[in-house]
Amino acid sequence: MPTRPTAPDRMRRSLFYVATYLTTAGLGMTFAPQLTLDWMFSNGRYELVFVRMCGLFVLGLAALVIATIRHRLVALYPTIIGVRVGFCTGYVILYTQTHDPFFLATLAIVGAGLMASSIAFAIDRHARSPRVSRLEPAPPRTIDANGIRFAALEWGAGSGPVVLLLHGFPDTAHTWDELGPELARAGYHVVAPFLRGYPPSELPVRDADAETLGRDVLGLIDAIGGGAKVRVIGHDWGAEAAQAAAALGPDRFDRMVTIAIPHRAAITLTPRLLWKLRHFITLKLPGAERRFAANDYAMVEVLYRRWSPTWRYSEADLDAAKNLLAAPGALHAALGYYRAAEIRTPAFLCAPVDVPTLAIAGADDPNASPAMFESVRRQFRAPYQVVAIPGGHFCHRESPRECLAALLPFLA
Repeated sequence: MPTRPTAPDRMRRSLFYVATYLTTAGLGMTFAPQLTLDWMFSNGRYELVFVRMCGLFVLGLAALVIATIRHRLVALYPTIIGVRVGFCTGYVILYTQTHDPFFLATLAIVGAGLMASSIAFAIDRHARSPRVSRLEPAPPRTIDANGIRFAALEWGAGSGPVVLLLHGFPDTAHTWDELGPELARAGYHVVAPFLRGYPPSELPVRDADAETLGRDVLGLIDAIGGGAKVRVIGHDWGAEAAQAAAALGPDRFDRMVTIAIPHRAAITLTPRLLWKLRHFITLKLPGAERRFAANDYAMVEVLYRRWSPTWRYSEADLDAAKNLLAAPGALHAALGYYRAAEIRTPAFLCAPVDVPTLAIAGADDPNASPAMFESVRRQFRAPYQVVAIPGGHFCHRESPRECLAALLPFLA
């Protein structure tokens, strides 16, 4: 006949259960919150009310936090609701058969989550209709390069040296609407193409890797430069494209400006940096297009806030990017840059840079600080300058005057 547990035994068992709850709750709620809730509360064989209440409190609080964080993931709502309906039904049956208040308390927690998910899903589904893209008329300038027809904005046509402006993501060629005319007034012929896959430029048949982007830039230089060397300014993916082109054909560059993106070949990856660059993973995953387009392309604003927390962007800024990405095939093509991206730097990009370069960093950029741009100086064999201006990742839009003041002396 089994002996009755002593008081010390019960205390040790209680502490063990509490420690197990806290550890399992922390790990489980991070990776599989709903499964964790239902697995831990499925049998009701815990002996102490204290342990049960601790577990309920911890898991309930974690479930509330996670539900709050995940409220934008509309695509998950039907699955979450279905799972919670199933488990609520199970808890009702268990309570009616055992009359154990433990199951009633668990039912209250999961039921509250079910109600919250259902209400949020109903609001988001009915209050937000899919965006219908309203693209402006195509710019009059088109350029055939590297097998793609590019549409481009243009300022100061026919006068002065060529300056090629390359935009990033999630953005458009209109990111240069303030700087383009100013550079034209300074005597330059400025061309700002919409990158491949960004309407009204042509959609590609395959995802664009770094070499493809570099050859796009070389093709554009050949088409508009008339055989002369060209000044190239790139932001975000435009900076990556410029660096790739400089590695493939440095003789076609007069000089290069990169904004917000340091040269990848000399960057040391750390856990902190990998977390900052987590979008390179999330935008690769299956369902990325659906998640990005959810809630009227809310991810555009999420990225703007995350990357440029000091930027006071307008609804017009958001609409320009959202309307472009909502065009048929555009979001798939834009995310193709991430699908084709590799953690390892391509071999051709590892060569020292032989093009005079100005790197413009946002002083408030949470992803790439000015110090990071200084740390890659060893990658450059030609003259290399770093200038920090106010703003985050989109510092050229936040501080166009300061950006122009850095550009003009370098381009001259």
